[in-house]
Amino acid sequence: MGRHILKKKIAILVNNNDKIGLGHIYRCINFVNIFKKKLKIFFFVDKKSSILKYPSYIFNKKQKNLIQIDELLKKNNCKNILFDIDNKLNSKKELSNIYNFFIRKNYKTICWDNLKNINTKFSFIYRPYPKKTFNNSKIYKQKKITGTEFFFYKIKKKFVYRKKIQRVAIQLGGTKNLEIIKILINYFKKYKDIKIYFFVKNTIEINFLNSCKIKNLKIFKNSNFSNYADCLDLLISSGGMTKYESSSINLPSLAICLDGFQFNLNKNLNMKYGFLISKKKDAIKKLDLIIADEEVRLKLYKNAKKNFNF
Repeated sequence: MGRHILKKKIAILVNNNDKIGLGHIYRCINFVNIFKKKLKIFFFVDKKSSILKYPSYIFNKKQKNLIQIDELLKKNNCKNILFDIDNKLNSKKELSNIYNFFIRKNYKTICWDNLKNINTKFSFIYRPYPKKTFNNSKIYKQKKITGTEFFFYKIKKKFVYRKKIQRVAIQLGGTKNLEIIKILINYFKKYKDIKIYFFVKNTIEINFLNSCKIKNLKIFKNSNFSNYADCLDLLISSGGMTKYESSSINLPSLAICLDGFQFNLNKNLNMKYGFLISKKKDAIKKLDLIIADEEVRLKLYKNAKKNFNF
């Protein structure tokens, strides 16, 4: 449903900053990369990003700025908008004001499925994750654009299950994760025979990791774990979209939720799709489990293989 929109011009309003990470903007970039031959894209972001190669404009919540966006889109005959705005950065009133402004201007609207109790009527709900993951069809009466093909490419590298853990990837996204990184660094000091691959975006974190001078530690800046999927045995991620990338290739992972909201969103998915869900305070206990107990890791692998449809 709604795929006709993906053959036309589309505006994307998306948040990206160090409070919420890069999951939103990566999801949108992957979305348009898949359809770029059919789409003309207008990106509106709250902060410029080096990972965004498409032309982009700054947007904010002010009425004057929304009017400017409307004028630009009308000038370019663009009638479709995808909203991927984080609901933790904005009040319900602010979100409703943004959404309803464009709806009143008769735009066809698509909204990422992260909303509850927002009194707004969208044309389509955008659900970029496994179809079986969330059964909340009763919440939304709108039509849906659903499926993992809308948030990442199929990963070309193939994961190979091995009984012994030799390489662990850590990719926590674009939020400030120095506290967790320090805990993980300290934890893996006892595993001299395991190679640790850190995939990081934040300069402060890169500088810290460089200062550690650990022989079995390798740092990848602005890269993705999936490029090395064939030689990895475990992924440590945050509780965002990365865990689904890992599931799509059946790579077992530990998803450390960065706050209570993320944990509540994910807790019912524990083990089912190949990832172990953890609160920050329980991360070390869960790591001990997944590394020491090969049966747990094997079950995660089998669950991802069985339940993740991509």
